[in-house]
Amino acid sequence: MTLTPASDVKRLANTTRKAQLEGRFMAAWIATFPNLPRPVMEHRFHPQRKWRFDFSFVPEKLAVELDGGAFHGGGHVRGAQQTKDYDKMNAATSMGWRVLRFNTKHMDDPETVVTFVAEVLTSARDA
Repeated sequence: MTLTPASDVKRLANTTRKAQLEGRFMAAWIATFPNLPRPVMEHRFHPQRKWRFDFSFVPEKLAVELDGGAFHGGGHVRGAQQTKDYDKMNAATSMGWRVLRFNTKHMDDPETVVTFVAEVLTSARDA
């Protein structure tokens, strides 16, 4: 039997929580807005960096980021990760992207989240 280091267990748990948030978002999107385009998952928006958005509506340059772990010590609440997040968001903004960010508490009500995203998306199309 191979023992997994504690850091690997924590990384797997964080990945699983992130996947659950993303699954809840996509399920709510499809159920609530079947006639709107589905977002692209893991869109790499920067030509040199490996940065990706959780969800993107590429023609409208609208991105959705789901920050997991905000209430149980996840990376997005630590200084080093926040600095990386700021760099990513600032670069995206300089490239014309609008980024909507939500955390685990927001995703307690995924229908409200996707409704807000749809409002922003449709206002981008109407502009």
